[in-house]
Amino acid sequence: LGDLSDSEADKISKILKSEFKSQDAVLEALNGCRVDVTEDLVKQILERFSFDWIPCLGFFRWAKLQGGFKLSPELYNLMIDNLGKLRKFDLMFDLVEEMRQLEGCITLVTISKVIRRLAKAGRFVDAIDVFRNSDQYGVPKDIYALNILVDALIKDRGVEHAEEVILEYKDIVSPNASTFNMLVHG
Repeated sequence: LGDLSDSEADKISKILKSEFKSQDAVLEALNGCRVDVTEDLVKQILERFSFDWIPCLGFFRWAKLQGGFKLSPELYNLMIDNLGKLRKFDLMFDLVEEMRQLEGCITLVTISKVIRRLAKAGRFVDAIDVFRNSDQYGVPKDIYALNILVDALIKDRGVEHAEEVILEYKDIVSPNASTFNMLVHG
């Protein structure tokens, strides 16, 4: 079964290696492609094309249109991480919004990926805003979410921002030893 999946992934990859100007061009190129779309196949393609957002996102959208297949939160998270890595933040937030519409799809893992990618790009205020609005996505502001934010900010030279967030939320989310440890080491 793994061989079949590999050959299907290779078949898709061959198509996606062409130069595409848009996601629509990718969708058009994939139309008529006869493969069994599975979680594993989509994951393989998203990993193979993680540094080339047009074929990656085009394939993702194509896979979503295939009958009998539903994209899992894990696949959305992988695509969100790919877009964040390539600093395609508007597209990343479009996917987050799409996940929000699916209700229950967004988890702390999703929020964590968004926060980390924003912090890595030096967009500290945006990362903090994602945390501030996390309950709108069904993710509570708790010590786990706070520590993810603090860790991301500190790792990417936003120590002052981390300190401000801790002070802003100290009455809502009590910092723990890990929180202070990260701050001290930052």
